[in-house]
Amino acid sequence: MKVVSILLCLLMLSVLSLSATAAQEVKEVKKTVTLNPDGRVSIDTFKGSVTVTAWDRPQVDIQARVEADEESDDQAQTVQNTEVDIEASESSVWIKSDYEKLQDWHSAFDDDNIRFPYVHYTISMPRTAQLTIKDFKSTLKVTGLRSHLKINSFKGPITISGFEGSLDLDTFKSEVRVEFVTLFQRNRIETFKGTVDLVLPKGKGFDLDADIGHGDLDADFEFSVKRLSRGRSRSYRDIEYRGAVNGGGPTLSLRTHKGNYRLRQR
Repeated sequence: MKVVSILLCLLMLSVLSLSATAAQEVKEVKKTVTLNPDGRVSIDTFKGSVTVTAWDRPQVDIQARVEADEESDDQAQTVQNTEVDIEASESSVWIKSDYEKLQDWHSAFDDDNIRFPYVHYTISMPRTAQLTIKDFKSTLKVTGLRSHLKINSFKGPITISGFEGSLDLDTFKSEVRVEFVTLFQRNRIETFKGTVDLVLPKGKGFDLDADIGHGDLDADFEFSVKRLSRGRSRSYRDIEYRGAVNGGGPTLSLRTHKGNYRLRQR
């Protein structure tokens, strides 16, 4: 009986130890701050996810979850040394995934093999506030914004829905989908070799300014102007589309080297 009791105690200690270790591999940060309806939110992150939902409150609700990369050699330490920095005023909120302590910790051990943890953000913000996101490979989702949106992401998938603002988007090879409620002011999208799906309000006018390079543009409506330019090399082509759609309106500027654009109206 004593042997069985000892074994049970050891098993319980092992389970508790594993639970404690698992808990150290996740860190959560929660904060709610005041922001003017015409303020600005800036997010600077590396990998994980950012889900932003617009609402009608003069507040920004921030929930961040830091999770270890499963390929990391020391998962608990990478999470512990990753910070979520938040600076806030009534006019602006700045949020950053801060890996500086983690980089210093690795440098102390002369270890260059850093596996940054994932940082997952769930954020609610005023729908008329401006939003800027700087990212490397996170999954980005923005819903219901009615203001200026600027995104710079290398290769993370991007979904923007219920959008009524002006968009400025740069990506290298992201898969992008944007659903416009209406086109407002100028919208600019540039991708090197990604795929961009744009859903536009049916019958609404805009001016198309597209430089497709070696890429492709597929649309379910006619363009008033199409121009094909060629350089000296036979292998070089630069396709441009210019003109008014549905009578014209705000400019939709598209740029790519060898990516794909798909335009739909509904």
